[in-house]
Amino acid sequence: MGVTASLFLADGRECKIITGIDDDSRFCVIATVVMRATGRAVCLAFVTAMRSYGVPGEVLSDNGKQFTGRFGKPRPAEVLFERICRENGITQRLTKPRSPTTTGKIERLHQTLQQELLTVHEPFETIGQAQAAVDAWRQEYNADRPHQSLAMAFPAARFAPPPARSSGCACPPGSPRPGLTPRRPPPLPTLSR
Repeated sequence: MGVTASLFLADGRECKIITGIDDDSRFCVIATVVMRATGRAVCLAFVTAMRSYGVPGEVLSDNGKQFTGRFGKPRPAEVLFERICRENGITQRLTKPRSPTTTGKIERLHQTLQQELLTVHEPFETIGQAQAAVDAWRQEYNADRPHQSLAMAFPAARFAPPPARSSGCACPPGSPRPGLTPRRPPPLPTLSR
């Protein structure tokens, strides 16, 4: 899994894209446009993918604070992503710090997404419009675009969802639920002079 930044809205705001691919088939299971790639947004995208495609045996990510709390200060603490992995029996693999080559497949996906969609498209009017364009690109990437690394096969032809587990995706209490908008904190009070 990874997070890439490069998508802009017409009003100048930058969006992030949360991505995830199947290691064997290169099938893109996650390509979610968000305003901010917070831990909750990453987990919502991950849980949505697990509900659609099944629970993976393992997941590889970088060491971003959305994925791990092992570098937290003053002491390491488990973050929601780690908890979701633990409660679903998913082996979480993290890259060595400052070693992007470990996640080369997802970095290649980001490069392809950048070249084929983001640099050739004008800024999107809305985040919904951006998500629709990313979804269309993802569909083409998975089903209509042969991959050299797969001997010119399509990822969709090679993708095999993990075997179903008895209870499906276990989501910890308080984890984001697809279809629900996470609660926003109340606005900060304004200071009067």
